[in-house]
Amino acid sequence: MNIILTTGILLIALSLLTEKKYKPYIGFAFVLLIMGFQSGVEGDFMGYMQEYNGIAGSQVVDSRTIEDEPVFPYMMKFFSYFAPYWLFVLLLSMFEVFVVERFVARFSFGRYQFLAAILFFFSFNMMLMQMKAMRQGFAIEMMLLSVLLIEYGKKLKFPWLAVLTVVAAFFTHNSAAVAILFVILFYFANRNPQFLTKRGNGDLFPVIMVGIYLFVYFIKTTILNDYLIGFAMLSDEEFRLSGYFSEDEMENAFNISWLIVLYDAFIVFLVSWYYRFADSKMRVFCWASIVAAFGDMLFFGIGSLPRIIMYLVVFNLVVYPAVTLQISKKFGRVWALIFIVFLFGYAIKTSLPWMLGTEDGRFGTYEFVFMP
Repeated sequence: MNIILTTGILLIALSLLTEKKYKPYIGFAFVLLIMGFQSGVEGDFMGYMQEYNGIAGSQVVDSRTIEDEPVFPYMMKFFSYFAPYWLFVLLLSMFEVFVVERFVARFSFGRYQFLAAILFFFSFNMMLMQMKAMRQGFAIEMMLLSVLLIEYGKKLKFPWLAVLTVVAAFFTHNSAAVAILFVILFYFANRNPQFLTKRGNGDLFPVIMVGIYLFVYFIKTTILNDYLIGFAMLSDEEFRLSGYFSEDEMENAFNISWLIVLYDAFIVFLVSWYYRFADSKMRVFCWASIVAAFGDMLFFGIGSLPRIIMYLVVFNLVVYPAVTLQISKKFGRVWALIFIVFLFGYAIKTSLPWMLGTEDGRFGTYEFVFMP
């Protein structure tokens, strides 16, 4: 029995049964169960366990990221004084899941809110990747927390806390810089309801965006295929993102499946179509979703570089339910259901090999930490 897949099926079933009275914490409780009690998976999880136990034993922080990204190593040192590694993972997961759940509860409305937890669970570059890339997962949720602090800033009277969380995210994982622009855009959208509302309201906007997407894909296959490898090799090796390029992996970096290209093109079209109906805040999230789709097409297969879009795909958790609701209003529930099947089908297809596989650090070896 595969623990993750079984839990995911239960999540889908319960979400559908409680659709009318659904609350985000219901679905995300399943996410916390998997993220918070994980063990038995090779890869980054085991690496962090060795580092954590080493810090606990010597109280000396010895990490390759200590100079440029010191937050996570020193956080591990703090928790190592009183918490074993399994408890550290649980507390970290509780924070991350809480932030995502609060984000969904605040910005996702209507009967399709239940989609968020399922998409987070099954989309490969969400829950599964955050379970492995624990440090980056923490940085992602810190950036998301900054959005929430901006949203609640006037009520809390501490809007400057958002700046601190952005800085903490950057010094947790420097790749968090890719999300700073969207946090800034959200700040202005939060202050001005008319922000970003003067453009993108025409019928041609979705067609134009897909046209740009296909043009970028053409450039990728005809020009970047020749020059990006050379650019990567010339990059300063001490620059954080340049480390995501691997010369051995670049040879077939641009062999991207047409399924991915068409899926992302379809997402760009639908999100751009929904854009005209969105308020200023949701328009910021739409732009993040669109850029994530472009990034998925551009960076797929290039080592670990696709991980930078993890900061943007989390905004899909509120954008996709909103798109689904708008489809239902305009075209009926049948077309909304078709879109849901489309989303779930793609998410499950891309994540299932990792859920079931037992080699190369995949999750088929997953066990709960409390299992004998």
